[in-house]
Amino acid sequence: MRSGLLRHKIIIEESTLAADSFGEMIETWSTYETTWAFVEPLQQGDKFFSGDREIADLTHKISTRYQSGWVPNTLTQMRVNYNGRYFDIQRMVNVDERNNEVIFLCIERVTA
Repeated sequence: MRSGLLRHKIIIEESTLAADSFGEMIETWSTYETTWAFVEPLQQGDKFFSGDREIADLTHKISTRYQSGWVPNTLTQMRVNYNGRYFDIQRMVNVDERNNEVIFLCIERVTA
C-alpha cells in the first residue's frame, strides 16, 4: 500500500458498558487504536458479499496497514471515528492474506 494514500487519521473505538450516576448501564466508546488510512466513499450500486448474502448498504471502504493483534471478529464490533463521523465496521478484509493491508467495509452512522 502506498503511504501517500494514507492521508486520513482515524480512530478505531471500542464499546464498553458503564453505569451512570443512576446505576443505569450506558454505552461508552474509548480509543482502541489511532492510525492513518484512506477513507473512500463507495459508489451507489457497489455490491459486496459475505458468505452467500449480499451486504448492500455499505457506504465506505477504509484501507489501512495491517496491525498485528487485530482480530476480525473483535474489530467488527467496533467503529471508526473519522473527523467526528462514525462508521460501523461490518467486515474486515486482510488483503491477499499477506498481513500488509486491511480493508474495513463500513456503514456510516447518521447522528442527529
